[in-house]
Amino acid sequence: MKKNILLHVACITFIISSVIFVYFFTQPKILLENNLCKSTISYKLNDSNHNFEYNIFTSFNFTNTGKGYIHMRGVVIKDGNKYTLARNLDFSYQVRNNSNYEITINDVNKLGQDNTPEDLISKYLAYTLPGGFTLLKINKIGKHLILASGLQGPVFICSVL
Repeated sequence: MKKNILLHVACITFIISSVIFVYFFTQPKILLENNLCKSTISYKLNDSNHNFEYNIFTSFNFTNTGKGYIHMRGVVIKDGNKYTLARNLDFSYQVRNNSNYEITINDVNKLGQDNTPEDLISKYLAYTLPGGFTLLKINKIGKHLILASGLQGPVFICSVL
């Protein structure tokens, strides 16, 4: 009888330990979760229809709750006119296959010095507007470097702190 009870206790302990191990130790590590990712993004579009460029410092913070924020600071130039961009964006995200991030902008807080016209934001930076949706593939390329790529190729490299 005692052997039966000990065997049942041992089996239950083994099952519980196995479940805990599988749940906590085999979950994939999400690269940006609970990390701050800083980068400077420069972009230039200069053709017969567009004369637009920006140089923006971004700081992404991905929490472990599926939410995060982006601080954006920089300069936007359209047809020779310079504007200041200074915004904080709140977003939510989902991770698919450990490296594909689906990011949706929930709220935008435009700071006092931001004088970038909303029509430029809508035309060239629509992914930063509330409801804006972005798909990023995140890959580690060094000890403290992350490559974020979109459907068309590399978007930015950020340093992870």
